[in-house]
Amino acid sequence: MMIEQNTNYAYKLKYMDNPTFDKVRDLSTKFYRELPQALQDELFEALNRDGF
Repeated sequence: MMIEQNTNYAYKLKYMDNPTFDKVRDLSTKFYRELPQALQDELFEALNRDGF
């Protein structure tokens, strides 16, 4: 398990008004899409999806 702390993303999650699954998913998607492609690729590879 990974617990993220002291990052912009963690701050946005912590102080989100009325968090819902959809709001968290939207925040995560937006945050991911704003990363440079190399970081997106690195995160994707880090998932260790084992054949998926």
